Amino acid sequence: MTMSSKKNTCIPGHVDPSFGENGFAEIGTEKQCSTDANGVACTPEGKLLAVWSKSLTTGNKAGLARFNADGTLDKQYGEQGLAAGSFKERHRSVPQGMALLSDGRAVMYGNYLIHVEPAFKPIPSVLCFTEDGKVDAHFASGGVYSLPELPAEEKYGMATSACVLPDNAVLILYSKTINSISTSYILKLTAKGVVDITFGTNGTCEFTLKGESTEAGGILALNNDRFAIFNSFASPQSFIACFDKQGSLVRDFGIMGIVTLSYADKRYTQLNLTETASGFVSVGIVVLGTNLYRGLITGLTHAGQIDVQFNQGEPVIVTHPTSGDGLANCHQILVQPDNKLVISGYRPLASPEPAGYIGRYLADGKPDEDFGENGLAGTDALVLTAAQKGITSLSTPGRLILAGAYEKRGTLAAFYG
Repeated sequence: MTMSSKKNTCIPGHVDPSFGENGFAEIGTEKQCSTDANGVACTPEGKLLAVWSKSLTTGNKAGLARFNADGTLDKQYGEQGLAAGSFKERHRSVPQGMALLSDGRAVMYGNYLIHVEPAFKPIPSVLCFTEDGKVDAHFASGGVYSLPELPAEEKYGMATSACVLPDNAVLILYSKTINSISTSYILKLTAKGVVDITFGTNGTCEFTLKGESTEAGGILALNNDRFAIFNSFASPQSFIACFDKQGSLVRDFGIMGIVTLSYADKRYTQLNLTETASGFVSVGIVVLGTNLYRGLITGLTHAGQIDVQFNQGEPVIVTHPTSGDGLANCHQILVQPDNKLVISGYRPLASPEPAGYIGRYLADGKPDEDFGENGLAGTDALVLTAAQKGITSLSTPGRLILAGAYEKRGTLAAFYG
């Protein structure tokens, strides 16, 4: 694979050519390659796990790939570095991301598709792998938990997010549509993949906002035994809802457990959320006009109020650093140990060509001028994943690892951090 890389100057924001091949590592081989890398995480041992999938005539396979810190596949994991499985045999598996458990296992979450004329219906599912890359036969049923299939008049939305709690319980976020109204649901599984009936109502809690269709797209485990779900709903606003460990809204967060975010009268789509030392930082995309997109970063306190210490209480507008029109969205955010914020995203339109970017901001929302150029750097034609967990860091050496695709192949890229 031939990819361009910047000069090895060790400047934060520049490609690290010592990783993989000139800074990039492809998932799979010529015969078995991934079309995207939907999520990446760093293990305590400094290994990298990334999600892959491969289309087949009888459905597809999906799983995790494990890399060494230098970007080479870890041949001790799974089969030659790839752990493979499916949410349901002879059905298409659509992985959306992965999460690590503290005992070394990892869960891949997403959906399998069933054909119901005239289209397909997704069935939210979780697949668990052991530390050495085998399907964990002791998790749920043969390593897989799937929600029950629904009657014809009902359907699930795509399960796009899951998170792991300190006790290795797994929270799965999905939606269900009945009579054209979508409601968000959170399902809790124990570390063994069994529904925890002590959570919510028989293992599930539901959420809708103002009676409107509410499809939450992300879930985040928080400190103090809490968790949050987030995304946009059918209006120019986005929301964050904070829950306690039993699945009840935390009443002292925002207004009765809910915060809504907006930018003037423009459509704002919240795409990711992270917890910081001082509260939360939300990232997303705001539509300022026809085909005019910008990334948006907003700081909040732990109580769900606008953080006036973050960019003086105003959202940060992100413009693509290398595309001529500046079009950009903001999909990923990572908090480094020094409380600096790393973001990534891409130019959302395919013409003239997609282009990714990475950026870093200080804890107060100001650009880190030591990173790239004025805090931002382009990633050429590497298109970064839209999955919730698409960026991670390796503390030794200091690298930022981004997941995405290059020339329709799943790829990890390393940047000095």
